[in-house]
Amino acid sequence: VGADGSIDKLKSRVCLRGDKQGELVDWDTWCPIAGFRALRIFLAFASQEKCRVFQLDFIGAFLQASARNRTFTTLPAEWAEYCPDMAEWFGKPLRLGKSLYGAVDAGRNWDEELDSWLQHPEQGFSRCPAEGSIYFKFVAGKFVFLLNAVDDLLYFSNDTGLRETFETTLKDRFDVDFLGQAHWYLQSRVSQNADFSIGLDQARYSSLILSRFLPSLSLTTISAEDRAKYSAPLPADYTATKEECASDSFEVLRLEGEFGFKYSSLIGMLIFLLNTAFLLQFSIRKLAKFMATPGRRHYEAAAHLLRYLRCNYLTLGLKYYPRLEDSPIYKLLSPLDDCPSNISDFPLMIFTDSSWQDCHDTSRSTGSYLIYLNGGLIDGASFVPSPVALSSAESEYNAAAHGVTGALHMRQLYQTLRDLDPDTPLTMPLFIDSSSAIAMSRNARDTRQTRHIRRRYHYVRHTVANGDAIPCKIPGDLNPADVGTKNLGATTLAVHQPVMHVDVLP
Repeated sequence: VGADGSIDKLKSRVCLRGDKQGELVDWDTWCPIAGFRALRIFLAFASQEKCRVFQLDFIGAFLQASARNRTFTTLPAEWAEYCPDMAEWFGKPLRLGKSLYGAVDAGRNWDEELDSWLQHPEQGFSRCPAEGSIYFKFVAGKFVFLLNAVDDLLYFSNDTGLRETFETTLKDRFDVDFLGQAHWYLQSRVSQNADFSIGLDQARYSSLILSRFLPSLSLTTISAEDRAKYSAPLPADYTATKEECASDSFEVLRLEGEFGFKYSSLIGMLIFLLNTAFLLQFSIRKLAKFMATPGRRHYEAAAHLLRYLRCNYLTLGLKYYPRLEDSPIYKLLSPLDDCPSNISDFPLMIFTDSSWQDCHDTSRSTGSYLIYLNGGLIDGASFVPSPVALSSAESEYNAAAHGVTGALHMRQLYQTLRDLDPDTPLTMPLFIDSSSAIAMSRNARDTRQTRHIRRRYHYVRHTVANGDAIPCKIPGDLNPADVGTKNLGATTLAVHQPVMHVDVLP
């Protein structure tokens, strides 16, 4: 794939029949691979440190790893006609000396090969315990960070000499292609700006979704009428409920033919889009509840979401900032009365929200949290926690508990990247739009409504008591976590969108 994401050339390779091999072995084949959460914090940290991110590709990575298990295969005898100089090797059992593509343990073999080299004392890298796809090396205030996804690796350093030394030693050991500054990673576009801010978007992937499911509609010529009609992700009156599911698979097939797409295929692709499309958390998560037997209302809502993506979301992405003061979230928080006066001293921030008993099928509440690093969005979720909340305050408190647990993991990762012990204290502002939930987080007083949740969701109280979080009140109409809990209209979305996303080139 080229630097702009286009197809550069087509390749073919001989692969082992891993499906046959899997019937015979029970090896542990799991290994850490970079995902979007690791990518987001990696880029956010690089921006904070004012570093350029570079990229390299291991050529035939699995073939560079030694086979660590006894694996035998046979090359077809008829291939001898095309490779006469190697005719003696065809049609007979061969033991693999290298890790062949297709083998069930190929990924693990390559990971161990690369890991053993990086963590050798001569190289001096350490593997991040909180995120196994990240490696780091510190030398007298200088550092190199790596993010690895099988054969595709990102890296940055605050010292040119240290970076070039890493490139030279890596080239001596592996067959590698250095690609310069990073532009594409995990099927997403990385934009590095002059001020060291970094953008991340899936605009090309969004276009792919639309060209597949709305092939007759233009992505460049969009009428004002369509923009107004599809100004929100879901219809204003849409409610996610299983009561409107299809009665059987035959009805699903009829709807599939009527609407022109397979519901599960669309939602599956949209779920991958959530790696950058935090604004669509609520709508996509709610529609994903009905993958098995979607009804007409669910199909109509999915078709509406597709057109919203075309009209209003196609060119939105995430952005990471070298200074918190440069970010929209800082401009949002600074005027608030309950915002800490020294807000610039808090790189990590948490926003949580909940919608009480909005699930018509279970009476459970929908919760949401967003986590920012230096003003850039690095993690978030929309979810339905198990307990049925007895009050809106309890609902908000449960959502805050989920946000805090997610943020504590991100804090461990962030502190490790700073060459500190993962449990080094770092206070995080926790923005909640419920005064009652904040009161519950600041004292241990039990009431009839809170006795049972103290045993289940005590994380917020402990985190606040330990000084790891400061609960702060944010007005409900300004809380960006609101996007993960409600079916919002265009006016409210217009308030939250600028603190979550930025416009990117199509």
